[in-house]
Amino acid sequence: MSGWQTTNFILAILFLGFALFLWLRPYDGTGVPNTMYVKLISLTVLTIFFAVIFLIEFIFYLILKNNKK
Repeated sequence: MSGWQTTNFILAILFLGFALFLWLRPYDGTGVPNTMYVKLISLTVLTIFFAVIFLIEFIFYLILKNNKK
């Protein structure tokens, strides 16, 4: 497995782990019960965070791909 694939695999495992943690915990960080609305907001924030990481990784990929030529 190349380093790029390993990084993506680890990021996918982290995303799934954090998503399960956010979905299954009974209370959020402030001690408020986790309602469906709070769960969806938490998952949206997590998804945006990983989308930013993916975007940065994709930009680096394009830069490295263009430098090989």
